Amino acid sequence: MLLVWLQAFFQPSLGWLAKGRRAISILGSSSDVNSKTLGGDVNSKKFVGVVAGLALALGGSGPAFAETYQNPRYHTTFEPPAGWTFSTGQISGERKVEAWVDPKNAVNSVSLVISPVPADFTRLTSFGGGKDTLQEYLIPRGEGIECTVVDEKVKGETYTLEYIVAAPNNPTRHVITAFALRPAESVVGLTVTAEEAEWRSLEASLSRVIPSLNVQADI
Repeated sequence: MLLVWLQAFFQPSLGWLAKGRRAISILGSSSDVNSKTLGGDVNSKKFVGVVAGLALALGGSGPAFAETYQNPRYHTTFEPPAGWTFSTGQISGERKVEAWVDPKNAVNSVSLVISPVPADFTRLTSFGGGKDTLQEYLIPRGEGIECTVVDEKVKGETYTLEYIVAAPNNPTRHVITAFALRPAESVVGLTVTAEEAEWRSLEASLSRVIPSLNVQADI
C-alpha cells in the first residue's frame, strides 16, 4: 500500500519497518511490489529513484493531463503539470501509482498513491507519532545519501515535507511530498520531484502542485 509510495524515497533496506508492526501491516510490505510490473532492475539499485525511477518503469502511458485530476472514489483533486506524460502502474490488487513525467527529463515527476486505512486511523498521530515521526519515515537514509530539509508543516491532517536529497550516481533532487489523511478511510501520498539543477526554472509551476491538493475529509 502506502509503503510502495514511501519506497520511492528510502534505501532498499527500509530499516524503519521495525518501528511499528501495526503501521507496517497497514502500509504493506516490499512484497507488494510487482517486479514484473515495475521493472526487474528497480529493487537492485542501491538508491531507489525518487518516484522518477518508478515512473520510468510504469506501464500504461497515455496523453498528458491538461486539467484537474479528480478521484471521486477518494474525494481527491489536484492540479498536475500541463504537458507532462501520464503513466499508471499496478502495485497489487486494485492499488496503483499514478505519475506525470516531464517529457524533457524523466527525473522531474509528480506521483500519486492512495491507500485505504482502518477506521480507527483518524489522526496523523495514528501512524505512530507527530511530524517528527513522519519526517523520519519519509527522509531517505543510507550509505552516501545526504538529505537537507528545506521546510515542513502540518495543516489539519496533512503533513508536507520539502527536502533536497543527494545520492551516489544519481542527480541531486528537490522533493516536496504531502501525506494527507482522509480520516478512517484513506491516506493520499502526493509527491513532486525535480532535478535540483532545474528546480529554479520549474519552481513557479511545480510549487503550485502540492497546495492544489484537496482531500475532502467529510462527504
